[in-house]
Amino acid sequence: MTEYVGEGPLITGRMGLSISEKLDLPSLRQHFLTDIESAKKCFDQDKLKESIIKLQDACRHGVEESKLLSSLVKLMELLNDIHVKGRPSIALGDLEREAEALGLSVGVDRLIAYLAVLFPAAVKVDCGIDVYEHLVRNLDALKGEAGKEGQLDVATLFAKALSSACRDPAAIRILINRKFILNKPSITFEELLVVKGRYENFARSLCEAFKTGKFLWGFKQRGEFAKALGRPNSLVAFFVVDYGFAIIAKIDGQVEAVEPFWPDEVKEGRVIYPYRLYFEPLKISKCLLDACVEGAAPSEECFIEAGDVQNYVASKCGMKSKQATIPLGANVSIVRGCKAQKMLEYLESSDILADFKPGIIEKPSWDPLAECRDFYLEVTSSPYPGHIGKCLWSPAASLWRSMEDLKIGNCIFHYLTSKSPSMYKEVVIGVSSVKHGCIELSKEELVKRLRGMDVWSKEYEDFASKWLKEYDRFYFVELSNYIEFQRAIPLNELEKLTGLTPVELQRYLVKLKLDQARQLLEKALGLVPRRQPAYTLRGLAEKATALGDQAFIILLNLLSGKNVLLVGPPGSGKTSLIRTLLEKLGVGYRLETGNPEWTPFDTIGGYLPGREVRRGFIFSAVEESVKRLEEGGLYWLIIDEVNRANVDLAFGKFFTLLDPVHRGREPLEIPGCGEGGEECVVWVPFSFRVLATMNNYDRALLFKLGYALTRRFSIISHTYLQRLPEYCGEYHKAASEGRVVEALVKRSEMAGGALGVDYERIREELVMCSSKISHDCITPVDFVEEVGRYGDGWAEELYSIEAPGYRVKLDRALLGIVEEVNRELAEFRDCEVCPVQVTPGVVADALKYLAVGLYAYKVGLEPLPCIGGGAAGGGGNLAYVLLLLDTTLSTYIIPQLDVLADYASRERLYRGRPEVRERSERRALTDILGEVKRKLKDYGLAYSAELVEKIEKGYHVF
Repeated sequence: MTEYVGEGPLITGRMGLSISEKLDLPSLRQHFLTDIESAKKCFDQDKLKESIIKLQDACRHGVEESKLLSSLVKLMELLNDIHVKGRPSIALGDLEREAEALGLSVGVDRLIAYLAVLFPAAVKVDCGIDVYEHLVRNLDALKGEAGKEGQLDVATLFAKALSSACRDPAAIRILINRKFILNKPSITFEELLVVKGRYENFARSLCEAFKTGKFLWGFKQRGEFAKALGRPNSLVAFFVVDYGFAIIAKIDGQVEAVEPFWPDEVKEGRVIYPYRLYFEPLKISKCLLDACVEGAAPSEECFIEAGDVQNYVASKCGMKSKQATIPLGANVSIVRGCKAQKMLEYLESSDILADFKPGIIEKPSWDPLAECRDFYLEVTSSPYPGHIGKCLWSPAASLWRSMEDLKIGNCIFHYLTSKSPSMYKEVVIGVSSVKHGCIELSKEELVKRLRGMDVWSKEYEDFASKWLKEYDRFYFVELSNYIEFQRAIPLNELEKLTGLTPVELQRYLVKLKLDQARQLLEKALGLVPRRQPAYTLRGLAEKATALGDQAFIILLNLLSGKNVLLVGPPGSGKTSLIRTLLEKLGVGYRLETGNPEWTPFDTIGGYLPGREVRRGFIFSAVEESVKRLEEGGLYWLIIDEVNRANVDLAFGKFFTLLDPVHRGREPLEIPGCGEGGEECVVWVPFSFRVLATMNNYDRALLFKLGYALTRRFSIISHTYLQRLPEYCGEYHKAASEGRVVEALVKRSEMAGGALGVDYERIREELVMCSSKISHDCITPVDFVEEVGRYGDGWAEELYSIEAPGYRVKLDRALLGIVEEVNRELAEFRDCEVCPVQVTPGVVADALKYLAVGLYAYKVGLEPLPCIGGGAAGGGGNLAYVLLLLDTTLSTYIIPQLDVLADYASRERLYRGRPEVRERSERRALTDILGEVKRKLKDYGLAYSAELVEKIEKGYHVF
């Protein structure tokens, strides 16, 4: 609802008519000529007279009444004459002549509407509905005529007339303060204050202004405060640092600082800006109406650039460009004379600014982007509102079979075609959610449902009749949570935002991608387009495509929340692969080489002589990561030849924070820093990663990495990546054999609860995001949003794979395989750490990796490893599934068995000796590992089977 606020009652109405709509003015005039009673109902005689007197008083403050002002007052008196004398024809004619004298070529019909808006106190609440609708139509049409697309308030024309009559600024301000003028007119002021500040503080003040109507601003220095407070009659233009002008306001009074208010004050827990003023906003950037929404980021299109203002001032005031420079060096500056007048004129006339009205922003009661799993567009010629937002229905025939796909949690956009018998044509008018899934109804049952929902009317019956005559059975879907858009989206914008073609809009239901839905919602609900986060699976995977399947495997591990340890022979290109990957992804990085002399002083930092703080390279990399995230980028750390350093010792507290799950609980601190303040503390972003390389040829001569450390890394064999095409051939071969699918399905059905995996905790860690940095999560932002939509059934939805001939729950298959491995290993107890078992924490990490990999498959990322361009069909899809399972086992599970390599080697060395036979009557470890290898081969997991075979022979796998 749009509200024009003044003394007394409000004029309210739905403002959404097309600007190009032609009004039937002769009919409107005839209405007033023939129905005087309706006109009487719309205006209150006493309040109208009262308004005239106040207007006259306001313009007598040292100002001589002009002919223009007299004409305006005469118009109002003539309007009053309609009430008293009942001479509408004469009065209307006089009104038209007076309108011409004012230079208003709009006719008396519009004039009545203008007066009603300028003096709402004269409008009665019980205004007749016919006249009321005409008034609303007139107001909307005037906006179109003004060429401002709804930005210019209808009272502006009268405000301009008054400014010509009342040249004294004090008189004009009285009119503004008394709300006689609803929109600040183009008025000549001698001074203009320019106040600048950072966006974070500006947005905080703006959020409060939407609630209270007052914009709070503070200054550090008393001098700045005094400069502003000493000019109570000056208007203020706010400049947002690094962006531009965004608001025009006037000073409203001094405020005592009582507690921290702006983000930097809250962060430090103290008042930084003690000298505070309230401002009354008059105009504000339209696309900052969503500045209070979490995650909203400013766009350059929201601001008026200082350079554009400068050029305008120079051209209008006859100045050189340098003389017209806008002073932005100080927090408060004063602009005077022509420069002030033309600067204000340019800001007022800009399409970027609109009138500020507190409380007009109605946020939806629910968030479609957060709560909807899939989006569809309904294309209908229904009357409005009709069934819109209440239900969907269509013939139960093959052309409309997509109705059967609709489920609870889906959302529907509603597009009305040019054939819709309503004022809304060729627009997306709203969005709603599916309340109940699709059912099939008879003709009679459908009509009964529609009547019960208050959908049925004579107009709707005309629309529905052609379908009811032709078909007997119908699909029906009940909807709820309807949001009517504040800004309906016309066809040309729909096509531009979504890329939909006219042919696609011939269908009743069109499935939309998430990005298309996001664009529509941001546009329709007036949201500021959110800065696209750098940390998304789709965005990063598309950049990595050129590097092939090797890069994709590394990327999946990074995005599942793990650091990466790339193991391989020297000179094989490990470091080059990692550097090339990060450069292709657009991720900044710092490269360090392992050093046996590293201590926490080198990695985290400490104090130099003289108490100077020295930052270690890990601390510095984390600081840079925070900075890049705030700017919309990523920054990671590469450690080459990591086993040349005693990492378990050198990493200090960062050893714990390597695991992203622990990063939200405590920060990384420089040891011994004590009360050193912010420079000693940094919170490690959830999305920060360490990528390390390890030379496995020299590992016997270098430091051994502990198992607690390696658990915080995904251990990836560079040799496996180089041979990936060969393994893909193995996966395709296994996929073509039905026994592999049967084995996986059987194993998924046999999995029990022996491992005690906590799915709820896994979900919490998958969607864990920072409360300190936007778009910073353990897993990619788009994946987090998707898992959030799945709800309680997320595991069933995400881990289940269906294709012609099979359906596998891959999480259950993985759990079943691990349980089988643990049962085999439980028989070996001839060691100090026995029984060696794969623990629930390791399995949880494996399931996270599997989840991200399956999400990539389900959202249709191309090309995926072992599928090629994605057109390989069911065999290719199963080959990718086998690749995921094999890399899950080989990266997360099998390295936990590496401790058995020495025992297997010893067993082979002493096999056959009498004392060995006497000491153990159980199965030999090599036999147990041989059985594990055989079973892995049965599941088509070729590389995992090879690794177990290496352990069986006594070789370490990393």
